[in-house]
Amino acid sequence: ENEDQILDQPSIEINGWNGNKGRSYLYGLPLLDPVTDMEIDDDAFKEILLRIQLVERELQTKTEYHTNEMKTAQIQAQERYIAKSKKMILEDELIAMTAVLKRYQLLDSSGLVTNKGRCGCEINSVNEIIMTELLFSGLFNQLDEPQIVSLLSCMLLQDKSDESTNVRDEMVVSLRQLQEKSLEVGQVCKECKMQVEAEEFVNGVRPGLVEAAYQWTKGLKFFDICKLTDVFEGSIVRCLRRVDELLEQLQIAAKAMGTTELVEKFKEASSKIRRDIVFAASLYL
Repeated sequence: ENEDQILDQPSIEINGWNGNKGRSYLYGLPLLDPVTDMEIDDDAFKEILLRIQLVERELQTKTEYHTNEMKTAQIQAQERYIAKSKKMILEDELIAMTAVLKRYQLLDSSGLVTNKGRCGCEINSVNEIIMTELLFSGLFNQLDEPQIVSLLSCMLLQDKSDESTNVRDEMVVSLRQLQEKSLEVGQVCKECKMQVEAEEFVNGVRPGLVEAAYQWTKGLKFFDICKLTDVFEGSIVRCLRRVDELLEQLQIAAKAMGTTELVEKFKEASSKIRRDIVFAASLYL
């Protein structure tokens, strides 16, 4: 009998709490009283607390305070405020982005897309502005296919390399141009009040595969190019595949520019990297 009483005791206490106090604590336990419970002894605070209590009591006497219409109106007012705030943020971003596009003549003064802008529209694997600027600067006209693949890998590598990268002499100038253009675009975006940091654009240039990508285009085996970098094999495959996607986009952009020589150069670069394990249908073959 004692054992049954012990087992039933928790349920008795719960039922007792529900029956006696459940109505008082319908919306949860009461808040701590700042004066009696938290022992805040400050006259100014007590005066503010008293004013709050008086206002709350007055609100309780207002029938409008308890109606659903009042709560609905408050919710709708908050929703309108949130929507307005979001719209202002989006409008600010749109104005800033438009200013950047006009600075680089991707849009004209009327906001219409220029021929240069149409070329940029074909690129989506990397930053469109940086790549369009490099295209129109004539940089790729000066590079051969292995150098092009090597340079593009710097914009597409996602993993950071822990070891210092040895850049071959013929790639130093083009890599520096890429870094300088990335910094310039970042600074222009910042000047136009876009919420970005210029360093982010420079940090996006990662030359961890600059030599490996070059040698892969030259025909070196995958086993051998893995020795040229500390980047994981899967990341090498992924980067080279993304380079191929970007080369296809650059072919379309070059066609829009009307430079058939660049189209053929990008096509040739693509054919040179599409081989062996990197483009195998399955790694288990």
